[in-house]
Amino acid sequence: MHYTWLELDREQVHRNIVRLREQAGDRALLAVVKANGYGLGAVSYTKMLKAFGINWFGVASIKEGMALRDAGIHATILIQSEPFDSPPEDVVNYNLIPTVYTLEYAAKLNELAGSRNIRIPIHVKVDTGMARLGVGWADYPAFLTQLKSLIHLEIAGLFTHYANSETAGDPFIETQFRRFSDAIALTNAENIFPKWIHAANSGGIVNAPLDQQTLVRAGLALTENAVQLKSRVLAVKRIGKGDPVSYSGRFVADVETWIGVVGTGYSDGMPTTIENPQVLIDGKRYPVVGTICMDMMLVNLGPDMPSVRRGEEVVLIGHNKDQVISMTEFCEKTGKNPREVTCNFGARCRTIYT
Repeated sequence: MHYTWLELDREQVHRNIVRLREQAGDRALLAVVKANGYGLGAVSYTKMLKAFGINWFGVASIKEGMALRDAGIHATILIQSEPFDSPPEDVVNYNLIPTVYTLEYAAKLNELAGSRNIRIPIHVKVDTGMARLGVGWADYPAFLTQLKSLIHLEIAGLFTHYANSETAGDPFIETQFRRFSDAIALTNAENIFPKWIHAANSGGIVNAPLDQQTLVRAGLALTENAVQLKSRVLAVKRIGKGDPVSYSGRFVADVETWIGVVGTGYSDGMPTTIENPQVLIDGKRYPVVGTICMDMMLVNLGPDMPSVRRGEEVVLIGHNKDQVISMTEFCEKTGKNPREVTCNFGARCRTIYT
């Protein structure tokens, strides 16, 4: 049995959705569920979000989209990167919306659509400064001229991705927004009016202009204050003054003390570089000591015989009685962000929906 798990608070997720809808106004809300739903279990997570009224979902690959379809999920699914190395037939057969930013892939889709006498809806991604995926904003005019000649494709969407949207007032947000606005204007000038215009990610919903947009994309914002990370005590033992613990003896007891062995380690996602880590057990904070191991880590329970027993719940992120270790605190100590935390722990740990 594995001893570490994530807990997702359904009601908090629902409250987050309500808040995001208020912030987005009448724009549609797309939930990003890539990377196994940020480690929370893509199928279960998507089904929960759909039950809360979300009907747009974003994935990173055709494989992720196909998995949702195979699980019986009927909703609009956007592949947020160009699936150039997958058969274009998969897009049509699984009713997925592809992202396009190269003429090579666009031509493949167009050829398939022509052979089936259909039009394939696509979303065109414009790189306005992320320097990642998308047709460069400076190259977009020439790209659009050629793309519009592919008569079996429907430009149903146009989008970009902000690089610094989590920082309110960052001037690069305005730079990207201006470049994207120019791309929209150019597209409209060619008598092409995509129904779905989107740039705002989680940070952009609150920190960037929403003008002209008909869709917003939320990832991390959906699970804000909704995730807890827990494990269990595997053993409690007493060590003597001067005794080292764990690999390399990096911690040496300066007095006789009690050690709790917790069933989580770096193979679960626990960073070995965490600074002064602590956990909550029975409403008290205890420091992690010694080297974090593959499947375990050790906490110092103090010199007095503890009430802690094997099997007791350990909170790494979350609340326990009147004590809290927030996601923010955990991330500050580890140098990680919340997306990394859930993705890393979710690779091995189960998620319980509460």
